[in-house]
Amino acid sequence: HSAGVRALAVLPDGRLASGSVDHTVRLWDTGSGKELARLVGHSNAVNALAVLPDGRLAPGSGDKTVRLWDTGSGKELARLEGHSHTVTALAVLPDGRLASGSYDNTVRLWDTGSGKELARLEGHSNAVSALAVLPDGRLASGSGDNTVRLWDTGSGKELARLEVDAPVLCLTALPFSTGAAYRLVTGDTMGRLHWLELLD
Repeated sequence: HSAGVRALAVLPDGRLASGSVDHTVRLWDTGSGKELARLVGHSNAVNALAVLPDGRLAPGSGDKTVRLWDTGSGKELARLEGHSHTVTALAVLPDGRLASGSYDNTVRLWDTGSGKELARLEGHSNAVSALAVLPDGRLASGSGDNTVRLWDTGSGKELARLEVDAPVLCLTALPFSTGAAYRLVTGDTMGRLHWLELLD
């Protein structure tokens, strides 16, 4: 890469994908370190990568798009367009839909077969910086508005809002913990981690 690397993902066959500010996604042999392929098409930085259940690769970019690639042929298969600003985060839902977060303050849900936007989750007042899927299929989004929000991806309804005291940069869901609780961990701009427990 000729500029910073912002995203990594492991493909089903063990190859590594890397997304970069140089606008490219590159595929690597993790044994030899050799570059195997270069996916060229984005016109801005690649900020996020997600691997779909069928093995296709989805990069999200500063060019406002998510593109779907066949990592065998290196062909671009589809272009998901709708965001009005940089795409910053991606997550694959259990049913195969793709969620994307953006500097336009929205989370959008996509049908990766048709490329159609299925839903728009609105409520954040700043950029969506991170996404995480809970074991039960609910979606969590972290934002520069100092919140983590929990969404029902069927109805698009916001279920809960968890407030922290700094912008959220990253977010992950932990496996089931004690009882019926779920836990999320967020990282913020102050260098801290927050453990958030969700009780139904």
